Amino acid sequence: MKEKVIYLFSFFLIISLFFSFTFSCDSDTKNKILLPGITGKIGELVIVIKKDNWKSKAGNKIRDIFAKKYEYLAQNEPLFDLINIPHNAFSRIFKTHRNIIITQISSSIKKSSISIKKDVFATPQVFISVIAKDEKDFLDILEKSENKIVNYLLQEENNRISKTYKKFENKNINSFLEKKHNISMVIPKSYTLDMDSSGFSWLTNETYTSTQGIFIYHYNYTDSNTFTKNFLLEKREKFLKKNVRTALNSYMTTEKEFFPVFFQKFRKKERFFTRIRGLWKTNGKDKMGGPFVSLTTLDEKKNKIITIEAYVYKPNKSKRDLLRQLEAILGTFEVLE
Repeated sequence: MKEKVIYLFSFFLIISLFFSFTFSCDSDTKNKILLPGITGKIGELVIVIKKDNWKSKAGNKIRDIFAKKYEYLAQNEPLFDLINIPHNAFSRIFKTHRNIIITQISSSIKKSSISIKKDVFATPQVFISVIAKDEKDFLDILEKSENKIVNYLLQEENNRISKTYKKFENKNINSFLEKKHNISMVIPKSYTLDMDSSGFSWLTNETYTSTQGIFIYHYNYTDSNTFTKNFLLEKREKFLKKNVRTALNSYMTTEKEFFPVFFQKFRKKERFFTRIRGLWKTNGKDKMGGPFVSLTTLDEKKNKIITIEAYVYKPNKSKRDLLRQLEAILGTFEVLE
């Protein structure tokens, strides 16, 4: 298979009637030119915490939130790779890491709080501070704000990836997508156009061990049930059966029996989208498979439905970061006006 002048940033404030804490974001301006670049790999998260706290309920809560199973993969891969260190080991080698959570649990603290800062020791860095007067408050804070913290970290990872890709765009493919599908999307130079048929295009980034692929297909908008999971999956089957076949003449399809298909509706910049996540497989003897994610929207000007889908093939190896790279590409998808 084919396979910083720093930005002023403001975030959110959570005030709970039940738990006394604040969630704030630092908006100090620094000269990013003086900061070093970040270190660490995609998906890594440094946790600065006392050893006793790491071994207690506080550490368990951190692991439950940030190292839980990444739910869109078949194999067991964590949401983040945690690197825990005590405060006295928080030296220069760790201070430039891309993602840092520093904790403090002490009776000397008067008000429990969470703050998010950007580019404290490096750029583009996320630096989160969690302080609490006791373990109960610490657990309450994280439980109350875990989704926003996780989503923020994931979005920042996507932003880093897409900014890097923007520097190395494949302008020929981008021009092709504009003409063929009336869309724009940041495609890195490592991708090639492997198929161009009626209403369907296939891009791949191939290495010796993996394939990252992107499908783009469009069709006329004629059915009021278009933006439903069943309709979109049926369209997916139709396009992939016709265009995505293996050497043994099997084709790509959707795994529905042993893994859930996640379906979501959302808006971005006033545009309506659906998102589908799941696993793909081949229906023949070759037994290939992996994760995929797709976005679908309506091009009102041309009255066409457009779907962009990204998939990973890397048998028996970690796929999380490859999928995140693809999601960063999909995040740049726009319909041309």
